[in-house]
Amino acid sequence: MCGECFVCGGGGWLTNMKKIFVVGSTGSIGCQTLDVIRAYREQFEVVGLCAFGNQTERLCEQAKEFAPQTVGIYDESKRDSDCVKTLVQTGVQRDKKVRLCFGQEALTCVADTDAELVVVACSGMIALHAVVAALRAKKNVALANKECIVACGTAVLSLAKRQGVTIVPIDSEHSAIAQCLRVEKDKARLSRILLTASGGAYYECTREQLEKVTVQDALKHPTWQMGNKITVDSATMVNKALEIIEAKHFFETDKIDYCIHPQSIIHSMVEYNDGSIIANLSNPSMKIPIMLAIADARQPVGARRLDFDALGGLRFLPKNESVFVAPLLAKQLIQKDNLYPCVFNTANEVAVQKFLSGQIAFVDIVPFVQNALQMDFGMNLASTPTIETAFACDQGVRERLVR
Repeated sequence: MCGECFVCGGGGWLTNMKKIFVVGSTGSIGCQTLDVIRAYREQFEVVGLCAFGNQTERLCEQAKEFAPQTVGIYDESKRDSDCVKTLVQTGVQRDKKVRLCFGQEALTCVADTDAELVVVACSGMIALHAVVAALRAKKNVALANKECIVACGTAVLSLAKRQGVTIVPIDSEHSAIAQCLRVEKDKARLSRILLTASGGAYYECTREQLEKVTVQDALKHPTWQMGNKITVDSATMVNKALEIIEAKHFFETDKIDYCIHPQSIIHSMVEYNDGSIIANLSNPSMKIPIMLAIADARQPVGARRLDFDALGGLRFLPKNESVFVAPLLAKQLIQKDNLYPCVFNTANEVAVQKFLSGQIAFVDIVPFVQNALQMDFGMNLASTPTIETAFACDQGVRERLVR
């Protein structure tokens, strides 16, 4: 943990970050990143865009607007789509050839660009390919992806340090923690990190009520507009579990706790040994941590100012770990550096997809993950993860569980 830089790495705080590659540009965080860049065009140049999902037309529209050198499309079937053909023609008309990458190459094409900063804005282990490619090419990374750090955080952060580059979190919670930690630079004086959780839409529901939650219900988050996977993770509290594991790696401590704060006004807190707590507050806006991550600067991004008279007070709820057990599992998992967090992450990805496709119920998601943690996948899960073993673990667990 470092008081001088946002997150420990070889490069310190990101400075003069102008040329940016956005991985996952069509998702919620990716679109908001481009909103920030659009508002400060004189400071940033988009040199690359990449999308993993089915939003190819949105990606092509982004490419027409920002005219990047490289466009990555993971879905091979989109090679001959009309919008891709139009994108190529637009590049010819501008006398600027567009490099198109498909499939596996789309995941790693960040390495062959002149980007100074790679914003990884997509969810899922698939993003680890892009993160590793960027780090090996000595590019700084602004990371909105939890799964990479959860699966093999020590290996990823060690790679960044060896390469002399920095990984900065975009998550509002980890951005808030990093800002709070700059107040006191002596790690020995840290008492605990306090992550805040909205609790999602169902934290005050009984088990019986949770059994009736539909996919449509689960995708309605009370305070944040996010992608489907992370919205479901928020409702099950798995999102907070992932953030606990992520915080252990980013800030090199297992002194991590959480509290339920439905308003999402306090983004996270740090408590010191004298009992004082430093907190980061704002109205919910991902554009604030995005701006900090890509520019290390506090500049207006359109976030509403807090009106304390109208707010009336800050609300907290007691923990309900008898129903929402995922954070408790995470606090157990961070005690050792092994592959079990990777199993946890992959099993959750599979479970969420099964829920979204109607194969399991909402209340079955976390038990599905708990069961996976007890299974034998034919590998040494007690070993310290490397990038390679994390990929192998993810593949092995996924193949077994999707059956």
